[in-house]
Amino acid sequence: MADSIVQALIRQGLQQGREEGREEELKKFIPMCLGKRFNSFVPRDIQDSVNSYSDLIALESLLQRAWDCESIDEFREYLVR
Repeated sequence: MADSIVQALIRQGLQQGREEGREEELKKFIPMCLGKRFNSFVPRDIQDSVNSYSDLIALESLLQRAWDCESIDEFREYLVR
């Protein structure tokens, strides 16, 4: 019984660690994607806004928008919504 509780806690910790790692990678990759696409410095307000997200689904949506938007300003407008 105690072993199964410990194993469940270990699995839960590993899952949480993977999610946190994915969150951090997305937060790094979104501004990198914008900077590369538009050959431009990504303004601090956009970086701060991206870093304020913690939901993986929202961050994945932001990454998709960073890939599809026509300009950094368009991405900024998307963040405001």
